Amino acid sequence: GDPALRTLDPSSFAQQAVTFLCLDFSGQSTRYNELPVDKSCPSGIRSQINFPSCWDGVNVDSEDHRSHVAFLSTGPDNGTCLDPSYPVTLPRIFMEVYWYTQAFDDRRNEAFTPSQPFVFSNGDPTGYGYHADFFNGWNPAVLQHALTSCTCNPYGDPTCCAAQGIFTLNQSSQCYISNTIDEKVFGNISTLPGANPVQAPCYEDYVASETPAILEPVYTYTTMEGTMLPSGTVATPAVTVDVTQKAAGTCIWTGSSMKTKTSSVTQSLVLVLIFWTLLELCS
Repeated sequence: GDPALRTLDPSSFAQQAVTFLCLDFSGQSTRYNELPVDKSCPSGIRSQINFPSCWDGVNVDSEDHRSHVAFLSTGPDNGTCLDPSYPVTLPRIFMEVYWYTQAFDDRRNEAFTPSQPFVFSNGDPTGYGYHADFFNGWNPAVLQHALTSCTCNPYGDPTCCAAQGIFTLNQSSQCYISNTIDEKVFGNISTLPGANPVQAPCYEDYVASETPAILEPVYTYTTMEGTMLPSGTVATPAVTVDVTQKAAGTCIWTGSSMKTKTSSVTQSLVLVLIFWTLLELCS
C-alpha cells in the first residue's frame, strides 16, 4: 500500500490488495476498495491487505522497499509467479484488522461527513492509503519448523503451532515497549497525530505539516507496569514543514466532498484508527 494515495486505480494489483469488508455476522458481508460510504456495518469493518507473493530471488530489499517483489500473475490472491523477473514464490501474508466501528453508529449524525465518519490517523478518510509493513524477526530454524509442522489446516492458524508446543499464544501479550514518539495519541486530542489534516477525497493537493520528535532509546518490558517507567529522551527534534503532496489514480469515491470544508476535528467526530503491529522478542 501507499499511504499517500487518496484515489483509486482499479487496474493496480497493489490497490486491489487493499480491501475493506463491511461485516454483518447475521446477514451478508460486503467487500469494498475503500472505507464503506453510506453504509452502516452491523458487525464492524475488517481491513484486509495482501502482501506480494513473488520474489526476484536475489534482493532482500530495494530502494523503494517494493521493487524486489511482485504480486501473483492474475491478482493479489490469484495466479502464480509467471514473471521470469520474479520466479520465487513466497509464503502468503494476508493481514486482517477488525475495527469496532459499530460502537459509533449512534453518533454518525454528529460527524462532519455522516456518510463516512471515520479517518485514519494519517488523515486519510478514503482507505486508499491503508498500508502495512512486514519485518521478519524469526529465527530461520524456528520459522522453517513452523512452516513444515503447523499444517492442521491451510489457513495459517496459529493454534496448529500451539498444539504442537512450538510456541504459546499468550507470549505476545506479555511484551510492551516504551513510547517511541513524543506525542499524545490516546484520549481526546485536538488534532490528528502529526497535526495531519483530514485530507479530502478526490482532492488534488493536501499538506503534511509536522513530524513529531523521536525518542531514544526504546525500552522493552514484560509487564504492563513497565510502560509507566520513563521513556527515552528526544533524539530527533520535531520538524514543522509544509509539504504539498498530490494524490494519484482515478477518483471514484462517492462520499460527500470535503474540499471546501474545514478539517478541524473540533467540529467533527473523527475516529482515529491507529494500529501498530510489533514483532518483538522480550527476554
